[in-house]
Amino acid sequence: MTEQEKVKLNLSPARWIWATGERTLPNTFVCFRRTFTVREGLISAKGFVLASSRYVLSANGNRVQFGPAPADPRFEEADPVDLTPFLRPGKNALGFRVVYFGHGDGTWVMGRPGLIYKIQLEFQDGREETLVSDEATLFAYDESHPAGQYKRWYLRALQEEYDARKDCIGFDRPDFAGEALFEPVRALPGPADKPSAMNGAKDYLYGSYAVSPEKNAIFARTIPLPKETFIPAEKLMHAETVIWKRDPDNWFRFRQPGSFEIGEALPVEKENGAYRFILPPSGAAAITLKLPEEACGFIDFTIDAPEGTIVEAMVQEGHDPRNTRWLDTQFYAWTRFICRAGRNHFVSFDYECFAFLQLHVRNASGFITISRAGVLRREYPVPEARIRAGDPEIQTVLDAAVNTLRNSAIETFCDGMARERQQYSGDGNHQVTAFSHLYGAGQPLVFRFYDTFGQGFAPEGYYMDCWPAYDRVNRVAQRQIAMAGWGPILDHGIQYVLSTVEYTLHTGNESILKRNWPDFVRQAEALLNLRDEKGLVQAEAERVSCIWMDHEAFSPKIPGETVSVQRNKTCAFNLYLAGMLRFAMAPAARRLGLEEEAARYEKTAEQVYQAVKRVYYDPERELYFDNLPFSGRETPVVSDRTLAMALLYGFVSDGPEEMVRALAETPPWVGLSYPANAVWRWHALANYGRCDVITAELKGKWRQMLSVDQNNTLQEWYEVQNDTDRELSHCPMAPVLAMYEDYAGLRCLKDGFREFSLNPCMGGLPSLAFTLRTVSGDMTFDYREGRLTVCFPPAMRGSITLGQTVCPLISGETVTVPMKQR
Repeated sequence: MTEQEKVKLNLSPARWIWATGERTLPNTFVCFRRTFTVREGLISAKGFVLASSRYVLSANGNRVQFGPAPADPRFEEADPVDLTPFLRPGKNALGFRVVYFGHGDGTWVMGRPGLIYKIQLEFQDGREETLVSDEATLFAYDESHPAGQYKRWYLRALQEEYDARKDCIGFDRPDFAGEALFEPVRALPGPADKPSAMNGAKDYLYGSYAVSPEKNAIFARTIPLPKETFIPAEKLMHAETVIWKRDPDNWFRFRQPGSFEIGEALPVEKENGAYRFILPPSGAAAITLKLPEEACGFIDFTIDAPEGTIVEAMVQEGHDPRNTRWLDTQFYAWTRFICRAGRNHFVSFDYECFAFLQLHVRNASGFITISRAGVLRREYPVPEARIRAGDPEIQTVLDAAVNTLRNSAIETFCDGMARERQQYSGDGNHQVTAFSHLYGAGQPLVFRFYDTFGQGFAPEGYYMDCWPAYDRVNRVAQRQIAMAGWGPILDHGIQYVLSTVEYTLHTGNESILKRNWPDFVRQAEALLNLRDEKGLVQAEAERVSCIWMDHEAFSPKIPGETVSVQRNKTCAFNLYLAGMLRFAMAPAARRLGLEEEAARYEKTAEQVYQAVKRVYYDPERELYFDNLPFSGRETPVVSDRTLAMALLYGFVSDGPEEMVRALAETPPWVGLSYPANAVWRWHALANYGRCDVITAELKGKWRQMLSVDQNNTLQEWYEVQNDTDRELSHCPMAPVLAMYEDYAGLRCLKDGFREFSLNPCMGGLPSLAFTLRTVSGDMTFDYREGRLTVCFPPAMRGSITLGQTVCPLISGETVTVPMKQR
């Protein structure tokens, strides 16, 4: 997909519609019902639907889809919908359950409440009918979800409570008996080709509207809808009675200590996948279930219980019963369901990412049966990843990396689906590259990342690094008065430029680069204007934006010393800036025919590099140090990020040997990045033939991660504990990237991998096989005990470095790879 291929929609004669009330509280749910008659001979019923902020669509009692995808409020994307399998001759009904967040969160910036849809019905006789949102649609406020509900936490808008006794269950069916409870909607004045921010509804805060309407539009969804698959829990971990000493809301709302006690073990009978137990005299119990692996999706379970039974579903990434029997560390996540009499099938409105599900049952007596407990998993539809390492321990790590990506790459690239659910460049961008290698840089999700992230550019010259999300908009305001350490992250904007240039090369798609070039120029100038008298951008300077890069890397553990973490980022950040100027801005300018600008960026890159060298390079030890100039009492320290970027970008004045040795041996004065940023150090080591270090760390450090065996995921930090808020499914894609870029030494030389090169460095791996999916076709790499076979289509040409010789590759021919490479 290209920028030009994005489709603007005008859904007229559909109207934006909403409830008739004059204000909409945060987290207001509204049910919309539309009935219509379908003649015989229907062959197609397709169209688009868009709602602010989220919706679930059902037809004739069947769930159809959840949407829309997170989007910039100025450029919302309407979801395609195919109702053909759900409709039948005669009377039909559509049901839309829509929530308006009101307060922003990690996936929704702002907008106004509203629903718009347009469905085109085609018949065998050639006639067509159009079904649109207008006054023929009926609505009722959803009393089963209390309006005005508070936010769960800073990055989650919806704290969900659902009371099935108050729900208009069946409103999506033709024979719904409660239609008298519904009334005609209010048609909003906003145009059908503009997003919700322009629809004219009154939001609770009166705070969002479009000031440049000529630039705003509704687009057709640019990525496929996620597939949904039910995954049952694989086992019962434990069950126990709960004794409430206070109103449970004192705990769930306020976390008041002393609200409850965990009692005795609860006998549970399991039969045909169902769990049956008797509530104890205390009237409360909890059962804890484990999924086969961590997954992202909707809590999904069926319960037979008396009317009024309350179930609080609590999810968690990591759990060990020896620590606690109570799950609540995933930012106090809970979803409350209240039963009507008999069988209740509950599916949470919002999705979670979890491996453990705890169901707290209370306010009832007698027998309780829980069945079909698990997750309705959401996944981006891609072919199966093909990446196989000959070492079983390394393969286990790779499998965990792939599952982590399945959880985080669905509609955006999230560095922590269980926490932020936001997409980042910088360390999070490694997910995009890994996804591109495994499934293809031409996948619409990859384009959507570069498209949506680039929309969050501020006039001051920086990127809202987790766009689209409310988080950074709010942080800008907080940073104005020094009330937050976080703000728009400058180094993520640098990585976005570098990655966009790489994406352009990998796909040949210049549309994002051309659209963003003026912003790239403004960002570069804004960064360069921050330089001080030494010619450096100081990482600890106070400004609206901030610098992240890493944290662990810049605070090596030196006994008895206090390390200035933020100050120590200055060296690495300026090397990063120089690298962007030399390896992104200059090549991009040349691609766009701007030779003078390219030369200027190369010259400026050299100036920044020389400024870094003057302050931070020690010629005697042939190393950069992050804390130069330091006092005599300080120990010189350096981050792996600093040394890696110096090596990768060629900022090496003397020989590289000391830097490579420091990266390989990691003495105490070398700070190591957290797992998501391990990729920089590994790339640098591989470039100098030290893939043996990567192999040892994959088999040791990474294979020993708690999350690998427990969740089939890769965790945020090297050291984590169960039952804490340390994430067990984050974005460390270094293992995947290492297979393609370090062990195989894969490089793209011409657009779309029409030319590529390999420079193998197998680091002790007995075998390695993977598929690289490119816009030019699939390339397969198959290495076994010193023999390599590479197959690729005629549209591609390849070469391989063998020793000191570069040889052309013939598709399907086996070559012998020397043991010593690079």
